[in-house]
Amino acid sequence: MNKSKSGKKVGVLTFHRAENYGSVMQSYALQKYLADKLGIENELIDYVPNNQKDFYKLFVPVTSIRNLIGNILKLSIAKKYQKRRIAFQEFLKNNLAISEKKYFCFGNEFRLSDQYAAIITGSDQIWNTECADFSWEYLLEGVCDLRKISYAASMGGGRISDPDRYKKCLEDYEDISVREQYAADIINQMFQEQEKAKVSVDPTLLLDKDDYDRIAAPRRIQGDYIFLYSVYHDEQLLHTIKTMRKKWKMPIITLISRNNSYKVLFNGIKLAKEEGPEDFLSYIKYAKFVLTNSFHGSVFSIIYGKEFYYLGDYQQDPRLKQLFTMVGMERAGVCYEEIEKRAGKFGTCGDCDLSKKIVDLRKSSERYLKDVFGRG
Repeated sequence: MNKSKSGKKVGVLTFHRAENYGSVMQSYALQKYLADKLGIENELIDYVPNNQKDFYKLFVPVTSIRNLIGNILKLSIAKKYQKRRIAFQEFLKNNLAISEKKYFCFGNEFRLSDQYAAIITGSDQIWNTECADFSWEYLLEGVCDLRKISYAASMGGGRISDPDRYKKCLEDYEDISVREQYAADIINQMFQEQEKAKVSVDPTLLLDKDDYDRIAAPRRIQGDYIFLYSVYHDEQLLHTIKTMRKKWKMPIITLISRNNSYKVLFNGIKLAKEEGPEDFLSYIKYAKFVLTNSFHGSVFSIIYGKEFYYLGDYQQDPRLKQLFTMVGMERAGVCYEEIEKRAGKFGTCGDCDLSKKIVDLRKSSERYLKDVFGRG
């Protein structure tokens, strides 16, 4: 494996410690691609902002009766949530190369240039200033004396809380790649340059299904089932699932989350027994059908060629609008009422050869990374 000309590793800065399946899998994918496809020795910089640790706590501070009741209801899933947390930690330990040093900030006392020839920031919503676990360290504010590169960094909704500070951080970047076209447009306009920022695919799309099969857990559930991967469980979703469960005539399996997962227990949805990132891959791989309102839930449904519905109006989310347009799957997004109208019919895999389409989409992203590190 190759180091840079200086003999130092490349550092990767992203949401690798977020207890979120998409965040962990995109961390894995970028590191794997750099190491196995480009031969670049790299490690994830173990940066953990305090707001990220707080965000993934199951119980919230009791500041109201509502919070108190919510905490009491969450007691029913507390043991499973802790098991899930341990599963995430084990996956990171066994599958990712992470720096020995843990960082909570990048102050002057931490000279990252002593350890790394370059730092690549991305992917996920690390550049979304409205994200609950955002910090300016993800823009490498105050870090100097090394190459700064980004890959498929996402701005989320595209609103920037402090544009001047944001621009100052980006001025030090040698190469900028973002995940969404609208983010590239914002940065290009910010710098009055047509190609200051390039658009790249999410790191998870840099790898093939076979790459994920190597780490996916074995089949956990025998027989047909529907996999529900939802980042939130609102009343409308639960009502629709309850209505459709009998028509689909198969169990609906979901993963635990800190957002009202206790509600699924009262609506005939089964919580999965195993909750690690490798299990997430397995549940999608072997599902008869997938329901999701998640970006990465959609991505892995596409990678595994599963029939699926995206629950809600993806047109309001530029990340999903771009994804579905790129792969020709505009019909994947449906409202809850539409699902009920379609009765027992399943979703869509698109009308094209998705594996070929993904290969075509990733070509420009591969060229970007090869060019960036070819100059290193």
